[in-house]
Amino acid sequence: MGDKTQQKLSPYWRDLMVEAADILKDKIEYWEHETVDPDYCLLESDKRRMERQQSTISGLKAVLETIEKREWGAKFWAFETVLGEKPADLFHPAPV
Repeated sequence: MGDKTQQKLSPYWRDLMVEAADILKDKIEYWEHETVDPDYCLLESDKRRMERQQSTISGLKAVLETIEKREWGAKFWAFETVLGEKPADLFHPAPV
């Protein structure tokens, strides 16, 4: 599926998906650095925060997987990710 979908994508969408994947990888790296196992938290509020952060990481990884595999919805997630982080890149995606 990946090769056929890859061929169907215009250069704009390919570049946008690469940019979105880079953004998501940076966000995942940041959240993984900021998150510890909730079992190590002494305060209940810290434990809940770490659980939310783990949930965020899981969601980001799922979106990244969708984009990398060019699955259904990949264009939407790429567009939404770049719109939220670097909206100017929607008009001129960084060349790969």
